[in-house]
This record gives sequence, structure tokens and C-alpha cells, in this order.
Amino acid sequence: MAKRPIRKLEVADRRALTPNMLRITLTGEALADFPQDSVGGYVKLVLPTGDEDVAGSEIEQLDLRSFVRRSFTVRSFDAAARALVMDVVVPGHPGPASAWAAAAQVGDAVLVHGPGPVKGLDHGADAMFLAADMAALPALAVQLERLPADARGVAVIEVLSDADRQPLQAPPGVDVHWVVSPDVRASRLAEEVRGRAWPQGRVSTWAACEFASMKQLRAYFYQERGVAREDSYLSSYWKLDASDEQHKAAKRAELEG
Repeated sequence: MAKRPIRKLEVADRRALTPNMLRITLTGEALADFPQDSVGGYVKLVLPTGDEDVAGSEIEQLDLRSFVRRSFTVRSFDAAARALVMDVVVPGHPGPASAWAAAAQVGDAVLVHGPGPVKGLDHGADAMFLAADMAALPALAVQLERLPADARGVAVIEVLSDADRQPLQAPPGVDVHWVVSPDVRASRLAEEVRGRAWPQGRVSTWAACEFASMKQLRAYFYQERGVAREDSYLSSYWKLDASDEQHKAAKRAELEG
């Protein structure tokens, strides 16, 4: 497998998509060879932890061992315009990624590593069941857009406020259910998923959210509903009161346990 490159890009646009989500567009000639099939996958922003001059330095001149990497979904990509779009929750979770997104200005330079693979639904299943909190909403939106027109199923999406609902392109047979939970410490996502009618037939599931909610969804899908592992993508994108490194360690421990 070819090594994924690190590209230096520039913030071309930054605007509020909803009260708690920003849309940030990155551009640069380094996107000339960016894969067009990466929408819905992720890139990692390579962020300095000190006063490193990203704009004034070549990538080879920077000591990237002192940088941190944080993942963001590729919401869209325009190859002709060399434009990569990410939707970011702000206020986000404390840390370098949220700080960067909150302070980003047009013209700022940023290093981007990737993209990583796209993990999707099985469109051959009888029905789909999707679930996401706001951190994973951009990725879920891509999954809905890619569904065939005759797809049926359920999508449950948790947002911080009623104003954070977004127009989504979902087939008419997919019931999109919004859940408003202003307090991230009192997530209702798993509870709401349990409360939705379960589709008939073989169900393909896709879910991404906070670590504790994901554990609840995993138990529900696998143990109670009998969803086959090969018919499912489940991932935690973050962990309450944990750094990204602590979250990754918790995920490894759960897989090994």
C-alpha cells in the first residue's frame, strides 16, 4: 500500500454551517493528486503543539514528531477547484483540533495527512440503520447521500440544539430522526436508537459517536439484534473527558478485552 502523503494546504473559506458547526474549506495545488473517491473518509490535520512556523517552512524542515494528528471527515472534494471541505463541531472537545478550528482564518496554512479509507454500508442489505452524534454527522450525511434511491431504513442523529439540524439528502424510504441533547454528558443517542422500530430483513448498520454511547450501541446491535459483524461499521470518534490519545488507548483496550 502506498504511503499517504502529508500536504500543505491553505484555509480558503470558514463559515458557520449551524450554531455549533463550522464548514472549513482547504485548497492548494498539493490536492492535485488527492483521491476523488475519498469523500466520507477522513484526513488527519497535523497540528503544531508549539510555535512552529508551518506557513514559512517546507514540510521537510519541520520536526513532525512534536505535532499532533486529529481526524476530520472529508465532507466533499472538488478536484477541479482543488477544494477539500470539512465540517467541524465548535465548540468542540477541548484540545488542539478544536482550538485550531475555532481560530482558523482564511489564508492560514495547515498540514493534512491522508486520506484514510471510506467505511460504508452494505447497499445489498434489506435495510439500513444509521446513528451519529454531531462529531460524526458529516460522515453520516455522506452515507445517506450514497444510498440507492430505493433504500429503506432509519437514521438517528443527535445534535446540540434544534438549530443544528441540517438538510440531508436521504432516500424517501429512510426515516431521519433528530435528537436534541444540549448536554454532551447526557447523551440520548443510544436510548433513541433503541426506541426506533427495527427494520425487517437483513440490516446493515453504520454508527459513529462518543465512546460510551458506542459501547451501548454495539451491545444493542450485536447482542440484542443479532447484526452480523460483516454487516456493520461501528466506531467511537471521541471519548468524554479524554484526550485523543487516551481515547485511542481505551479503544485498543476494549478490542483486546
